[in-house]
Amino acid sequence: MRYKRVVRNAVVVVLLTITMITFAADDVLQQAKQLLSTSHAQAAYDLLNPLQEERAGQPEYDFLLGRAALELGRHTEAVFALERVLAVLPDNGPARALIAQATSSDLEWEPRFHLIVQSIVQSDADVVCLCELNHFGLESLSL
Repeated sequence: MRYKRVVRNAVVVVLLTITMITFAADDVLQQAKQLLSTSHAQAAYDLLNPLQEERAGQPEYDFLLGRAALELGRHTEAVFALERVLAVLPDNGPARALIAQATSSDLEWEPRFHLIVQSIVQSDADVVCLCELNHFGLESLSL
């Protein structure tokens, strides 16, 4: 008899804990939405990013993280988060729009030029193919 009561109480405690975590998690998402709606993308990102390990795969979380990352210019992170949204909800229009915005931003030449040069300098390679830099008419580039 006593064993059943202990097990029943343990189950109740676990269920209450899960419920409290769920409400706290929803509070985090509400706070992130509020931050994003008031143009505080960095604060929203700082709030959401540490929760990736436990929340990645939850569409609402991933959407907000993707949106915050995109607004901060973290396009690759945004694409990964938004792809998780679309894996679960393939018809999610807002996620599709943001992922299109993220990928088109990656194709703009001016930011790409700096990323390409930074990549070349960091790689310290003996041989580098500079065909992408031809867009800028750079025949010789002093690094």
